[in-house]
Amino acid sequence: MEIAGLGTFERDLQSGWMSFSDRASEIYGVGAAMPWSDWLQGVHVEDRAGLLALKEQILVDASLIDCEAAFRYRRLDGAERYIVKRFRVLRDGAGTPVLVVGVIADETLRRAEELRGAWLLAQLQHRMKNVMAMVRSLARRTLENSSDLAGYFSHFDGRLNALARVQSALVRRVDEGLDVEEMVREELLQVAAEDAQVDVSGPAVRLHGPAAEYMALTLHELAVNAMKFGALAVQGGKVLATWEVSREADGERLRLSWCESGVPALAANHTRVGFGRQLVELGLPYQLDARTAFKLERGGLRCELDIPLATGEVRA
Repeated sequence: MEIAGLGTFERDLQSGWMSFSDRASEIYGVGAAMPWSDWLQGVHVEDRAGLLALKEQILVDASLIDCEAAFRYRRLDGAERYIVKRFRVLRDGAGTPVLVVGVIADETLRRAEELRGAWLLAQLQHRMKNVMAMVRSLARRTLENSSDLAGYFSHFDGRLNALARVQSALVRRVDEGLDVEEMVREELLQVAAEDAQVDVSGPAVRLHGPAAEYMALTLHELAVNAMKFGALAVQGGKVLATWEVSREADGERLRLSWCESGVPALAANHTRVGFGRQLVELGLPYQLDARTAFKLERGGLRCELDIPLATGEVRA
């Protein structure tokens, strides 16, 4: 039993004492023997009632021989273990239970993996629901801002690709989130921005879920806009993307600034209120409680994003 990682135990139902093998003592974090009532105090309060009910059933049901129970147990050192025990009830000639003998297994790691798997599945289902809502919104908004089908398919394809990139990254880094600098550089890379044209700087910040998704879409729109009409479309133009984290009464906020310079004159299409501007001025405030500004200044576009880092859910 010890070789298999299992511990063994006995419980004298007359005296109320329990004895443990070395492995069982190690799992529970106790000595070689102790009263059952003392051992029971280590069982999680939510699981204790089930064990007490099983004890009563053993006393009144003579047909009950082989039993199994699973419960959480807090050791004296504070560590909580998830235990599965299987045991047999030994009875005297009158059918009175006198001794319980059995084995215990520490299933803490397996249980943690099960819970993590369930959490990941729930996260995936929630994310897919959000993604489908975003795709529908992208399709509708892109159509509203397109003058022909060719333009619609081109813009919609680019936005879907941006969304796909962030979803792929979020799946790979479900616990870590996405680094803001990587997101900025990825979108600039997608529009073939040259190093001399961009200046990217800011502290290490990671975004999760909807915050990462909407930030990626916004950066995609800003980068494409700069490539077509702004700083990345002209000789000598430059994009400065910087961010910082500020602390306010309601928590930490990410403040990102996208500033273009070197644009001699704004193209007519640049001044149109298109999807990107709608996303910044309407979408982010609604979905992420963000504070934003989209300004066409002399020399190029200036976009300011102020997003609460605690935001986690997309509003319906």
